[in-house]
Amino acid sequence: MPVDWAMAAVPAAVAIFVVPHIAKALYGAATIVLKKKRQSRRLKWEDVPEGRVHACNPIGGPFQQCYHGSSGKHEMAKSCWESSTSVATVFNRAWKDSPKSTSDLPEVLPLGSSYLCTDAETVLAFMLCSTSGKRDRNPGSSSSDKTEVVLDSIGRVVIAHVQGNFQPERQQLTKRELSCILRDVSFPMMSEADIVRGGWIVAVGLMDLRQNSQTPLGLWTCPKEPANPGFRRNGVRFRLAVARCRDHIIKNIAPHFPGNQYVLDAIKAFDSLVTTDSGSGMPTGSLEAGPSIPHLRSSDCAFLCKVFNEYHDISAQDRTRLEPILLPTMSAAAKGACEVIEYLKDVGLEMKVPPDLQPFDREVWLRDCTTKLPTDLLAQKTTQITILA
Repeated sequence: MPVDWAMAAVPAAVAIFVVPHIAKALYGAATIVLKKKRQSRRLKWEDVPEGRVHACNPIGGPFQQCYHGSSGKHEMAKSCWESSTSVATVFNRAWKDSPKSTSDLPEVLPLGSSYLCTDAETVLAFMLCSTSGKRDRNPGSSSSDKTEVVLDSIGRVVIAHVQGNFQPERQQLTKRELSCILRDVSFPMMSEADIVRGGWIVAVGLMDLRQNSQTPLGLWTCPKEPANPGFRRNGVRFRLAVARCRDHIIKNIAPHFPGNQYVLDAIKAFDSLVTTDSGSGMPTGSLEAGPSIPHLRSSDCAFLCKVFNEYHDISAQDRTRLEPILLPTMSAAAKGACEVIEYLKDVGLEMKVPPDLQPFDREVWLRDCTTKLPTDLLAQKTTQITILA
């Protein structure tokens, strides 16, 4: 049977004109699939709403502990940042209310793994919220109980794995407060210059640190801190504030109250703190806390912070106002200084921000526990840092 070349030309023509369109459609579909695979949910600091960063879910009323397993262990899981021991719990307001916005995955990160796009400030704020500031923190506990940040960098791309339990005493922390703390200025310090002044030392002494809401942060930062301070020489500028309190009492307050036992006992307490760098065995004498120490009004507290922030001979008007509250004033100053020295000795850890988490808006890609970076990429990495707190 002879070939009908006219009919044969039809499928040939169809193939010529249709196949390129099919190939183009397939390429477009593949591009869409690959693009979706190269996208990741994000939770950056700008996505965290103003106000408290964490919304508690009490189980038995407003005074119960948060319902988020504050002593749980971090378990290996896919998308582990959604667990009770990672960022989704600490910043649950942002995680719940923000849209599932996406960011393009860097080319250096392999497909088939899960990542969360965040930034350095979110990682550092997570550390502040998940590290305990209590003296009973167990230094021998396993890493699964602690706050842990593992950083890898491949070229300019920073990859991290984080874990840590939200601390219930951080319920009141707001986004603004965390931003200020990370920038070295926190209440009652209003500027960097306030760090070496004594007002905040007295404010600490006026606080009830037995209350969870007033427990100090487990991590601290301070500008101009030496890289390798000697034994009990950490927190150099905090210690300067303690010494300044003592000098202020000796030079500017004591001369107005000659022989006053409260003032003399406060000076003895400060001398012990400054010379031993420890609150253990600090003499308290007449400053011993108890029902005999009268409570101060809020206006008195503000007045004392102002007096100790200054460094000059107190005025006659200030002397008149100090005289009836001299006992609680000297008691608060000594107690605050003792708390600061003991905090530096036994509780607080300096948060030294590594270069991979600078500047604060630097993009960081969180990997989950199931994601292992390929060995060929690990050979390219520039650093690996593990931070335990």
